[in-house]
Amino acid sequence: MKNKTHVVIIQPPIVQLNTPYPSGAYLKAFFQKISELNTGLNIGSIKWIDSGNILFNHVFSKEGLAHIFSVTQHKALKQALQAENEGNDNIAFNLRRYIAQKESWIKWIPAIKDILTGKTQELYHEFVRSPSVPRGQRMENFLVQLERDAGVDDVRILASLALADLADYISAVFDSSYSLVRYAESLATSTKDFSVVEKTINSPILHDFYVSIVNDMISELPQNDKILVCISCPFPGTLAGALCTGKIFKEKLGNKCFVVMGGGYVNTELRSTNDIRLNNYIDALSFDRGYGSYLNLFDLLNDNTDDFSLMKKCDKSIYKMRLFLAEKVLDAHHEKCEYSSQEDKITPEIVPDYSGIDFTKYPRLADSRNPMHRMWSDGSWLKAYLAHGCYWHKCAFCDTTLDYVCSYKKSQIDILHESLYEQAQKSGARGIHLVDEAAPPVALKDFALANLKKEEPLSFWGNIRYEKVFSRDLADLLAHSGMTGVSGGIEIASGSGLDAICKGTDIDSIVASCAAFKEAGILTHAYMIYGYWIETPQILVDSMETLRQMFCAGLLDSAFWHKFVLTRYSRIFNEYLQGQHIDLKPLNSNGKIITSLNDIDSEGIFASNDLRFAGEEKSRKYTQGLEYSLSEWMNGNGLDKPVRSWFDFSLPKPSIPSDYIESAIARYERKRDKSFNDYDDFINKNADGFIWLGGNPFIIKANGLQLCWTYMGEVLYADFPKDVKLSQAEELVSFINSITAKNIMDKPGFDVRKIMNKQIYKCIRGNGLCRYKK
Repeated sequence: MKNKTHVVIIQPPIVQLNTPYPSGAYLKAFFQKISELNTGLNIGSIKWIDSGNILFNHVFSKEGLAHIFSVTQHKALKQALQAENEGNDNIAFNLRRYIAQKESWIKWIPAIKDILTGKTQELYHEFVRSPSVPRGQRMENFLVQLERDAGVDDVRILASLALADLADYISAVFDSSYSLVRYAESLATSTKDFSVVEKTINSPILHDFYVSIVNDMISELPQNDKILVCISCPFPGTLAGALCTGKIFKEKLGNKCFVVMGGGYVNTELRSTNDIRLNNYIDALSFDRGYGSYLNLFDLLNDNTDDFSLMKKCDKSIYKMRLFLAEKVLDAHHEKCEYSSQEDKITPEIVPDYSGIDFTKYPRLADSRNPMHRMWSDGSWLKAYLAHGCYWHKCAFCDTTLDYVCSYKKSQIDILHESLYEQAQKSGARGIHLVDEAAPPVALKDFALANLKKEEPLSFWGNIRYEKVFSRDLADLLAHSGMTGVSGGIEIASGSGLDAICKGTDIDSIVASCAAFKEAGILTHAYMIYGYWIETPQILVDSMETLRQMFCAGLLDSAFWHKFVLTRYSRIFNEYLQGQHIDLKPLNSNGKIITSLNDIDSEGIFASNDLRFAGEEKSRKYTQGLEYSLSEWMNGNGLDKPVRSWFDFSLPKPSIPSDYIESAIARYERKRDKSFNDYDDFINKNADGFIWLGGNPFIIKANGLQLCWTYMGEVLYADFPKDVKLSQAEELVSFINSITAKNIMDKPGFDVRKIMNKQIYKCIRGNGLCRYKK
């Protein structure tokens, strides 16, 4: 009998606190599916472990904090004295306060976590008001800024800030790399020297806490069979934990385990690495989705051996999987093959599997007052893709040459929604975060229609492209089906800027989609880019002024400025190598202009995706002004200030009109109203679907006939023409009831022209009556 291969999927510390990252859920579903389809693979148990959540609950516990305070008290007091001698009285005060309140922190940490997971509500009053509750600087700053006494409504914010205050202490005196999320992120993104990264694997948080967690994982696995270890590394800040995990497995299990690391960080930064030292931590790197890689790997494992010793001497290349053997690195092959075909077939069928995840152990952080910002951290979302890859995949700055972006595969929406709905019912996590590169509008519409038919629809939000297809009709449909927010890249908010980055949209389309979403009650967030290599002060000022006007008009709830980074897998760089963009000058570490891939630094394993370019440092002076102004705008402050006034150096005046966005909104409204008022077009659009999103309609008989209903919180009325009979009015109500979400018909058995005249149509169109593309 063939020896079983058990699969353990590990999410290392720490991606985010409030919910598990989706890669483990997808891999678990994948392995389960292929084991059912092909029993000859001899896959044993399949286990997914979120070690980041386990680490959080170990560190932020009575025992965890007691240990940290015991080993840091002397150092903290020494640092406080040094800070005081240097005139940093605030630092000295806060360090001494941590030590003075350590027993209080230890006592209250279980309650703090319970508050953030929705438990022990009886303690809320005491936590807000009791003098025995510990306070850190973040908590105090919040309380000082309140224009009233703190109440229980503030308790989750205070508890979130309490965690942040403790994290500040941990990073100051215990582990300088520590952060609540993405451990050692700055190190992983900034160094080319692998030996520097290796040092972080023995850092205090990992050494004192995480090692024992991994050892516990191993002790709970089957001891005699083979173990395939799949480690997700989506961000730079997960690298140290991922390598630490792999090292312990290899040391403890030897040839009984085979360790593979994959994820977003691997796909980009480690895509070309061949550093043999990685063999001490992993056996292979898997690129892109990984499904084809594992299918290929299991074919090679399909033998009678009781360990991986032969596999670790492999001389056969694996589809999209680079092997790190004892004495050599065996590169992957990326050619089309049977495994790529199988991967293409199976990808749309994979539905993430969150079974086994205890969502009550994840804190829901209230770390911002901005309603859109809160969505990222406040809620244990089930994360899922409506499609793999990006349906546009042409933006110049994006890694469009990589498969995870350019290989577009739409999921089977009906199957996806049904599975997520069942999992939400069982787990209690009733929100969906759609983590697409950009959710396809058609897939969103299908997801919304499936959701509307449920008695208790799910809440969902996700990333989109702000484009003209997001009409008021589609926005209304999405909002009524449970969508609460969207985020999308505007990047460079000017016509020339959008064209330069091949965004595939324009200001009018961006404004129209934002306006439609806001009218429908959906929150909006914009990603912005500065420091682009063609950027001039004029382009930046114009983009900033456009953003300011959008906030003034209420089109945006939040935004974020990203500094442009040139990457080796981006469309820009690929076109540069083909002779385009002659004003772009990519540089290697020696300051030499890169003219071919051979000129890119090959030593080390880091920063192999991020490239320097001539003139990039010029944009650094804008950072503070951009971030400060945006922070103020999101709070409704300073919107009447000239954008140039946020900087302490001169800039040109905006070249766009002061009514630039208002004019675009007016154009949107004219187009919207024309669509809503075009009765003949509505009647003749037989290919479109009708759906009623308003409240229960009924007829009022007083001085004629009136239709009454509710929509978006308002009670609305429409007068029937005087020659309309009651039976005709009732037939209209029947028609409306036939196209509600729960009773929708593709072809209602009504002659719409006879039962709905132009007068009634204009009253209910956009006020409950919605049309959509089938």
